[in-house]
Amino acid sequence: MNKEPRFEGNIFHHPCSVESCWREGCIGEGVNLLKGRLGQWYCVPHYKELERKRTNEKRIVTPPPQERQGRLL
Repeated sequence: MNKEPRFEGNIFHHPCSVESCWREGCIGEGVNLLKGRLGQWYCVPHYKELERKRTNEKRIVTPPPQERQGRLL
């Protein structure tokens, strides 16, 4: 099965981008059909999993080291 989003005539096929998934994708990222960007498509369960990973990555961000302040004079 071809996993790439594609047009077949007037029909736009956009399967889920996860390799082992056979569902049609219903949520697209990076899609702009007017500019020819077909983007990545995900079914609802895989999109929720992707969102969970993103929120966990955002929580793990470490703050940058603070600069040492010296004397002004």
